Amino acid sequence: MGDDQVGCRRPLEEWLSLNRVEVFQDPSLRDQVSPFPPAELMSSVSGLTREEDFAAHGTDIYRALSLASDVAITEYKSILDFGCGCGRLARMFKGHPHKTSGCDIDARHIKWIKDALPYMNAKVSRVTPPIPFPDNEFDAVISISIFTHLTEKSQDAFLSELHRVCRPGGRLFLTVHGARALERAVNEPAIRTMLAIDDDQFERVRKDFISDRHAFALQFGHLTTVSATGAVLPGKEISEAFEYGISFTTESYIRAHWSKWFEVLSIRHGAIHDFQDIVVLAPRKSALSGAALVALEDNHFPRRQNEFMKVVVTGAAGLVGQNLVLLMRESGFGEIVAIDKQSRNLELVGELNPSVRTVEADLAVPGNWQREFSFADAAVILHAQITGKTSEPFMRNNVEASKQVYEAIRKAGVPFTVQVSSSVVNSVANDDYTNTKKIQERLFLESGLPGCVLRPTLMYGWFDPKHFGWLARFMERVPVFPIPGSGQYMRQPLYNRDFCRAILWCLEHRPTGKIYDLVGNERIDYIDIIREIKRAKGLKTPIVRLPYWLFDTLLRAYALVSDKPPFTSSQLKALTAGDDFSGVDIAATFGFAPTPVRQGLEETFQHPVYSKYAVERAD
Repeated sequence: MGDDQVGCRRPLEEWLSLNRVEVFQDPSLRDQVSPFPPAELMSSVSGLTREEDFAAHGTDIYRALSLASDVAITEYKSILDFGCGCGRLARMFKGHPHKTSGCDIDARHIKWIKDALPYMNAKVSRVTPPIPFPDNEFDAVISISIFTHLTEKSQDAFLSELHRVCRPGGRLFLTVHGARALERAVNEPAIRTMLAIDDDQFERVRKDFISDRHAFALQFGHLTTVSATGAVLPGKEISEAFEYGISFTTESYIRAHWSKWFEVLSIRHGAIHDFQDIVVLAPRKSALSGAALVALEDNHFPRRQNEFMKVVVTGAAGLVGQNLVLLMRESGFGEIVAIDKQSRNLELVGELNPSVRTVEADLAVPGNWQREFSFADAAVILHAQITGKTSEPFMRNNVEASKQVYEAIRKAGVPFTVQVSSSVVNSVANDDYTNTKKIQERLFLESGLPGCVLRPTLMYGWFDPKHFGWLARFMERVPVFPIPGSGQYMRQPLYNRDFCRAILWCLEHRPTGKIYDLVGNERIDYIDIIREIKRAKGLKTPIVRLPYWLFDTLLRAYALVSDKPPFTSSQLKALTAGDDFSGVDIAATFGFAPTPVRQGLEETFQHPVYSKYAVERAD
């Protein structure tokens, strides 16, 4: 079967017939359509429990939308099913050649869709805006049986929100109860019963409709969480206060009131089951706020609520990754995917952050890990080879793995990437780490991926298996602590949590095309760092200076008997290279004051929980 014959790419009537009739006549065709949700979920959105009936509803809606649209549904590049439920319509998007997304306030439905309909980017939303998608994300927004249940206040809030996420020139297809629905409710007892409101409420709704006002009556179904007096009702599927009911909307009201945000292109009366109208809209440019216009002109995304963001982090189990995932979780990021090839360190990520999805993978090798970027809002690239005895691991992990990651991000259409580079790209050093980090940064910049580059200097903090962490553990074990030469080699250490705060700022503000050099706020000699570590740890170990040549000889000898030397001769050269890095004003750029070195070391070595952990060395 060719790609043009898969799912909804089939001719319309063939696709509808397959879903509505043929799949029930021939069970072998089941794999050609989407699965069905459990009866309980089907009932909660439609009152139906039989798969045949649920399929019929889905095909009826898909046909009505196809007739209302001036192009085929498959031609839209990015579709939102707003209030997708458990997939009554979304099931019909199987095989769609472009992006399909959905959101719903009932987490049960979203969980089922995530598990059963992998082509859907499904997210839990709330009973009030914002919805978990960026500005101008969709060229088609569909909402079936949602505005039929909202108060006027909620309708207005979500009309504005859907205007925000719909691209200029896009189309919206929203259903309402109009004159035909009210006529049937008056004349057909079965319809009247289905509304589940008493006679007084119905009469008030009818009068409001005739008077061309928004007509709404509160229902007390599974989504209503407030009583008639406003008290919150326990035991509901959602925990937020929500007035869910039945609403009726006249055509004149729509054309007068909704035109604040949209041009009303058409209203197809009774288009779905001779009951719901389909209102076809196009967003007005004038409804955009000044702030949104400025953001678009600057090629920035307005800040998004962290709870709605999916972020994929590569190299997430290393020093920066462990700290970043902790800070992201503390900051309320909703969906974090942590990828790393070091299984023990990845287990630590999961142990400390149970809600985070962990994926063990070698990024230099194509695999299922590439799928994790699907529907991601952002990516953070942290994977790096820092030390090693030969050039091979540096090329594999800093260069070849990065090529694979950038291609996966490109294919998934991830809208923003934070590339963590290193200050060594500006260094005079000539070693495998420096050279491959320069290649990695160049590859990212040449990829054309939207994002920014952060170049941190030497970092310290929780989980450190090398650098200051190793120095502290070494100082605890030895009778004297040796340092090379005079020890007066200027360093500019950057506190890891400060660096992670800068990453979070980038995820929220999305400064596309920017490169930031980040260095510690203090210039401090290596020997003084050792003294501060000694003070923070409460140790009494004497500090002894060794001649440079002797120190270098000892390092080379140790490397002959150790597979993982903690400090190498090449790193000694880098330490004494005389680099003096300049960086951005962290407070002015990222909005927070850098942590003083003494305070940072105290937090690193004295925290009651995190100072106890160190990731296992990966090289």
